[in-house]
Amino acid sequence: MAVSETRSIVVTGASSGIGAATTYHLARQGWRVFAGVRRERDGDNLRTGFMGSSGPDVAEPGSIYPVILDVTRAHDIARSVETVKSQLRGAPLNGLLNNAGWLCMGPLEVIPLDDVRRQFDVNTFGVLATTSAFLPLLRQSRGRIVQVSSVSGLSALPFMGPYAASKFALEAMTDSMRIELHRWGIRMSLIEPGPIETPLLNKNLEWLDRLESQMTEEQATLYEREMRLVRHFAEASAEKALPVQRVVEAIEHALTAKRPNARYRLGSGTSGIGFLEKLPVRLRDWLIRWKLRRVRV
Repeated sequence: MAVSETRSIVVTGASSGIGAATTYHLARQGWRVFAGVRRERDGDNLRTGFMGSSGPDVAEPGSIYPVILDVTRAHDIARSVETVKSQLRGAPLNGLLNNAGWLCMGPLEVIPLDDVRRQFDVNTFGVLATTSAFLPLLRQSRGRIVQVSSVSGLSALPFMGPYAASKFALEAMTDSMRIELHRWGIRMSLIEPGPIETPLLNKNLEWLDRLESQMTEEQATLYEREMRLVRHFAEASAEKALPVQRVVEAIEHALTAKRPNARYRLGSGTSGIGFLEKLPVRLRDWLIRWKLRRVRV
């Protein structure tokens, strides 16, 4: 397939999880994927994994083009745009998948403010910066933008404050931008999954270890049970996690359907969240507190 005939997309956070699975899937479907990674070895591993997991009639080395892209670094974003332009050689950029994300959890009082800022830098400000940088190319092609949000962007539960806040902001930003970009034929969709089968669980537990090591003795005493609850919920989420392929299918629909959905709500938790948010606030809060008291940790 000639370069001019190949659909092309930029995927941020492509080194693992949803980003890697989507990169592999789209590459097998004939897309040219500019895979945003933070380290060169992540890009090498991504291409090696693709060639190893795909048959020789499907996998083409040029299907995946790793690009160094840390969405919190303006220099990386600007350089990635120039790289994509150079590789496309005038061909259209058909899509952007804003998948890069990070999660910090725990009681808000004890989470360092620098980590809260980083939460927004990655999940919100980085998305806006990356999207704005690639918009000139997407405007030319009437392309698609897909944002990986979360069920946490629909309701803020205890111990998920910074993450939920960053995803709330992403939802609001996307709602505004979806209308602002419509007149240029650009379509935007939000993917709102519950827990997903990705390597994120181990990272979450590592984060909790670090947080606990930084807490003062007073904080550790005040939040002893709460920290056990956070760890319990992090581990329990893996048991009801959605296969990553379900998310990949939703992303593909958002990129290719004639009329993509504005939102794709997937997996466990989305229906329960919808129910909670319809309740009066006092009843909602009481139910959550009641649930937390019943958990044995």
